[in-house]
Amino acid sequence: MAALMSEGERAWVLEGVATGVRGDGRKAEDFRRIAIETGVIPQANGSAKVSLGDTQVLVGVKAELATPSPDAPDRGFLRFSVECPAVASPMYIGKRGQEAANELAQSLERALGAGKSGRGAAIDLSTLKIVSGKACWAVWVDCIVLSNSGSTIDACSIGVRAALMGTRMPKVSVADESSSEPEIEVDDEPGSAWPLDTANVPLVVSVHALGPRAVVDCTAVEEACASCAVEVCVDDGGRVVGVSQRGGSVPLQVLSEMRECGRAAGARLGRAVARFVATGKEVTA
Repeated sequence: MAALMSEGERAWVLEGVATGVRGDGRKAEDFRRIAIETGVIPQANGSAKVSLGDTQVLVGVKAELATPSPDAPDRGFLRFSVECPAVASPMYIGKRGQEAANELAQSLERALGAGKSGRGAAIDLSTLKIVSGKACWAVWVDCIVLSNSGSTIDACSIGVRAALMGTRMPKVSVADESSSEPEIEVDDEPGSAWPLDTANVPLVVSVHALGPRAVVDCTAVEEACASCAVEVCVDDGGRVVGVSQRGGSVPLQVLSEMRECGRAAGARLGRAVARFVATGKEVTA
């Protein structure tokens, strides 16, 4: 994208941000319109389609029986994958699509994954235990970027939260837990399924530095003009639970400003997602 922009176009974008008016009329702290659909993949345990402006992502959640890790016999798994097909953006042509997918998956893993201790996951992995050391649930969260018009990590995180909130886990019964290979029966009746506790699932807000301003929900054009970016993870209570940096170096004072910008934006975004869950209608943050 950056290679396709002239210096004049770049200057126009930065000047607009500096004067408080972006190319689409938004202020620096404004999100584009958000639309969320849930239950869009019937065969999945949970799913969501998110539109953040013209950026669209599809998220599916699938639960599978697995054997727990020897290091965590009483916990299940939460794993993330992302696909960035070339049809979603010219930026994904060739190896760049896989590179972008890897970056997005790593961002989701940092924000919602278990970490080295295995205890930092966004959902309580102990609730995924079936038989200690022998059987557990592995929850796979797969994201596909359908269209990239900027802020794909933001859209992915909204989709992940919405999909996990709608996920229902099958009830299981175990015939003989003392057996080396216990027989597990899965109840496929929807009425017996149980929800995941998603109270600790954070949202990821990308904040870009465009000139002297910290800007949220950047378009692809704005991202190409940014000097650096940070990803701020914000929990349901509006608290920052993680910050990671992308791009160039960030002075400490600027990093602090970007962190606060992301925190405030993440709190608004969390309320917007909650409004959608309550009303099922398109929302703004």
